[in-house]
Amino acid sequence: NGGTGGCRQNQSNRPFQLQQAQVEKVLKNARIKPASLQIELHVLLQQKELVEFCQSNGIVVVAYSPLGSPGFNNFMQKHGFPFWIEQNVVVIPKSTNPARLKQNMGALSFSLDSDDIEQLKALDMGEEGRIFNMDFLKGMKDHPEYPFVK
Repeated sequence: NGGTGGCRQNQSNRPFQLQQAQVEKVLKNARIKPASLQIELHVLLQQKELVEFCQSNGIVVVAYSPLGSPGFNNFMQKHGFPFWIEQNVVVIPKSTNPARLKQNMGALSFSLDSDDIEQLKALDMGEEGRIFNMDFLKGMKDHPEYPFVK
């Protein structure tokens, strides 16, 4: 079925299948199942299917780069953390700036209404929104388990 390791196909035939296949392989073969999975998640790359798969298998999803690209930071500083928190995704903001740390903590008391959530969901660009693809590592794209093949 298209070399996706037995994963179901979706209409867009996106690479989440390869990532999901990797997680399925771990779940099938690991003596101790993973408690969490850290993946790149921000409004431009929401990876809905992979998040749902992990959550349905008891794996806590941790957002890597939840603010996305630097140009999005002001907008995402206000909306990004609550967006993921409301979807049961763990967000671990990184900052050494005391003002930014305080602002990050404020996200815990901030909530989004359903219109805000739908607008943020509409920003998803799928794989086109990916920032980190590890292409800088020589030979990475040739590895049989490389998860970001289009």
